[in-house]
Amino acid sequence: MTPIYYTFRGWPQLKGNYHSRLELPVELRLFLSFIEEHTNKKIRYISYGADRDKTIICH
Repeated sequence: MTPIYYTFRGWPQLKGNYHSRLELPVELRLFLSFIEEHTNKKIRYISYGADRDKTIICH
């Protein structure tokens, strides 16, 4: 079996507070969509820092 490699564009450092997935940089949203499509699972939580307010709950 031959491995398949994918490359993605990077996204800027996440600064500030985000309340929804739509507020995240487009490059990160594309990466998250790729994960969902290839695992056939929806992402429920996105954590982008150590504090509790640095977590997005996806609906």
